[in-house]
Amino acid sequence: MRALKLKGKVDEAGKLIVDTDIDLSPGEVEVIVLRASQAEEANSLSTTLAAQDVDRLPMKASFEEFSAWMLEGLSSVPQNFDSEEARWQYLKGKHHL
Repeated sequence: MRALKLKGKVDEAGKLIVDTDIDLSPGEVEVIVLRASQAEEANSLSTTLAAQDVDRLPMKASFEEFSAWMLEGLSSVPQNFDSEEARWQYLKGKHHL
């Protein structure tokens, strides 16, 4: 199976319109439609940023803030945790030993 990502529009009659030529032989295709919410549409960039433009984007969080956010809510590993025993228990269950 081959996947293609295309942009299209839905007209007033509810018909899907895709204005892109695709390199596929004639036949049936399966279509998955993802609709952006109004908030996503309002916040999305309408143009593709060039590589040099990325450096000029405002930084919203520092690395320390980001790493703290990623670790938020995680519990620490107990001192007596045996990783080899945990691995063995996982493999026994996986392979029905």
